Amino acid sequence: MTQEKKVQFKDIYQELRENISVDAMQKKDFGDRAEGFKIGYLIERLNDVVANHGCSWEVTMLPMGHDEQGNPIVYRLIELGAGDRKKTTAAINLQLSILGPDGTILAKRTSFGGCQVLNNSLGDTLKGAQTDALKKAMGQLGLGNAAYKGVLDEHLQEFKYRRYEIMDKIEKFFSKSEIKITKEKGMKLISKISRKHYNGSEDVSYEDWLKIEAFLNEKLKEKKKTKKVKDEPKNTDGEDTPKTDKKQVDNKE
Repeated sequence: MTQEKKVQFKDIYQELRENISVDAMQKKDFGDRAEGFKIGYLIERLNDVVANHGCSWEVTMLPMGHDEQGNPIVYRLIELGAGDRKKTTAAINLQLSILGPDGTILAKRTSFGGCQVLNNSLGDTLKGAQTDALKKAMGQLGLGNAAYKGVLDEHLQEFKYRRYEIMDKIEKFFSKSEIKITKEKGMKLISKISRKHYNGSEDVSYEDWLKIEAFLNEKLKEKKKTKKVKDEPKNTDGEDTPKTDKKQVDNKE
């Protein structure tokens, strides 16, 4: 019997730190800048990676102190600022753990998170604080670490339009009606374009390639449909119906 390879965090880490699609970036309200990744994309990537290794992950809220009865307090409301600028912020501390197939902890990171009170709702506020802390903990594990390292804006400017450049070239390629298009030719085109524009860069993400391939498949369908219409014989109001010689009809009678 072949001994099953033991899962190590370094293998998971390599997948977690792979670039996330530019679509996952959360833009600031002003200018062409990014402030981080959307939490939904990060959780989706984390779920996919750990599941591929037969692992799981969990979040534990760490105590921020204890009340008079000795019960743990998992959040604190802190008053910051003064006068009209005084704001109430909820602060939490959590631990993100990656668990192996047998439940043992392969890696863990802790992080504080905070959020100003939202909608006069403690639930919404704590949710915001948890998201803040979770993103920071994920960054420590390599997930979305472009934001964690503070180079997200550079990444955004570097490859923001690259996927669209490839799609634009595919569009122009398909517009040449005299070329017989096949999926093989389309994939060669993508390979040629990507070598020129990406040059082996790690900025190419799995999500981007899926969208490019889907775009290619859609163009193939359109091309096939257009060709079918062109190849069909015309038969409009009898214009293409062979004309019967009247004399031949009369002779038969």
